[in-house]
Amino acid sequence: MKVIDSFFSSHFIQRLNPLLSNSSIDNIENDLIELAIAGFCYTNMGHVLWIVGENENLDEKKEKLELWLDVIRDHSLEISIVFYSIPFEDPYINNEIDARSIGDKVGLIRSLQCKKRSIILTTLSALSMKVEPPNRFSEFFLELSRNRTISRQLLLAQLNTMGYKSRNIVEEKGDIAWRGSIVDVFPINGEYPVRVEIEGDTVISLRLFDPDSQKSLKH
Repeated sequence: MKVIDSFFSSHFIQRLNPLLSNSSIDNIENDLIELAIAGFCYTNMGHVLWIVGENENLDEKKEKLELWLDVIRDHSLEISIVFYSIPFEDPYINNEIDARSIGDKVGLIRSLQCKKRSIILTTLSALSMKVEPPNRFSEFFLELSRNRTISRQLLLAQLNTMGYKSRNIVEEKGDIAWRGSIVDVFPINGEYPVRVEIEGDTVISLRLFDPDSQKSLKH
């Protein structure tokens, strides 16, 4: 609490009392909402769920939150900012799954699994979509490393079960493609696709590559 005490007024600290499990903060200036949320996160022992307007820019809010967290940060605490957004625009008009929303969901589940304190940005419409129970969280992740034993057929089957789509080449998150012993995967929550080389039933190489040029990136 030393960082918080030195930055906020005693009145503000009192309003962020961690003993109030269902606290609400009213009449905060719009420009200070992110500061209030960041401060509340440090005085609250659990996750902070921030329900924003349906059309508000989540990336903008995350950027402002990161700035305030950096100002008041207690480096002994690790706080992640994650999204939980609706996976499609309108179930009656467009029910095509949005890869980014699925990636956000994976990031949220990973954060919960790692027991990190999190600020979860979401909307009321997104909250109407249920999250899978904890005993199914492992279905969202597949960890690969060199020398892991897995056949190409099993790898492709697992990726298909996770919702990845087969393409001629990978271009977007959620794509997979293969030729011979090579399987290209664009992780749903990754910045670049990964080229997996399998020899027999063993992973012998993992390389990031550029989805535009399809060439490996230098490490």
